[in-house]
Amino acid sequence: MDNKPTGDIIATVAAFNGISQGEAANGIRELPGLSVSESVGVKPPPVDIIAEVCRDKKMPIDAFMQFNPEVAKRGRGKQDCARVPVFDESGAIHSHFDFVPGHKGFCARGVGMSGIFFPGRLPQPGEVWHIVEGCKDAAALVGLGLNACGLPTSYMADKYCRLFNCVHVVLVPDLDEVGRNGAQRTGGNLKGIAASVRVVRLPGEITATKGDDVRDDSAGKSSLKSRKKIS
Repeated sequence: MDNKPTGDIIATVAAFNGISQGEAANGIRELPGLSVSESVGVKPPPVDIIAEVCRDKKMPIDAFMQFNPEVAKRGRGKQDCARVPVFDESGAIHSHFDFVPGHKGFCARGVGMSGIFFPGRLPQPGEVWHIVEGCKDAAALVGLGLNACGLPTSYMADKYCRLFNCVHVVLVPDLDEVGRNGAQRTGGNLKGIAASVRVVRLPGEITATKGDDVRDDSAGKSSLKSRKKIS
């Protein structure tokens, strides 16, 4: 029998049991939780980084895909990430934002610190658009069938307001003082440009910082979806 050890688990099982390596491989297949490919050092299939990010960030993958993420490498370690484009005040892509599981994400340096996350297109006059903090919350609302875009901060600077000319804007701030103050500031910047501006308060207690957002609040998402049906 061909029992010459090769240094892997198949050869070891064959040698100790006095069987061929083929018989040893068949026996290993029957062991729970162990496969031949694992035993001989075959690499597992690559991780779907976009799916992993969506699972980690509680985003519906179909909605997140509307923000046109791409698989990219970031940093010196060439870490896999889901990279989404960031739009400037002219409506053109000028930077990007990188998502990785277990981290809030990484802005590109310089102009990447500002901009807006849009789901593949810009708002059109007469439409209703929801503005939230971050791409993750925007994707959550897009998953409900709403038009939504995300800001990298708690407020929108006035230079971006012309992108919402004659658009009905619904601001959905996080449940904290920072978010509430940011919504007031954004609403003031949009005055006279947007067709209308409303602020929706999510159910729950307002905290000083790090308040719940639309992904944390299922009741809030249901309320926003109901508003769409009513309108």
